[in-house]
Amino acid sequence: MCRYFPVSWVRHHDIHLLTVGRYTYTSDQRFVATHSPQTEDWTLQVRYPQLRDSGIYECQVSTTPPVGHFLYLSVVDLVVLLAEMMVVRFAASRSGRRRGGREGPSGGRGVLGT
Repeated sequence: MCRYFPVSWVRHHDIHLLTVGRYTYTSDQRFVATHSPQTEDWTLQVRYPQLRDSGIYECQVSTTPPVGHFLYLSVVDLVVLLAEMMVVRFAASRSGRRRGGREGPSGGRGVLGT
């Protein structure tokens, strides 16, 4: 017998309850909880993330005792990231290093997605 335990998402910087199950309790329509029927995975989607969305979020499962998992969301400014990557790439090409890949701001190779 499979039991249903509601899953909630909470944003910690303002202790705001975002979702319980598939119901959204915030007026910010960018936040949506999804559940895959084939798995027990619950996902909090943040559409069009903004820098102010960075911070600690908690996924809570309403068991006895309750179970929670904390996550840190880090939203980076894509324009700044692109500028830093271009500066590193330009410096690498001027020093004679291979130009084939992109290098991240820390010198490591990075991947830039859209």
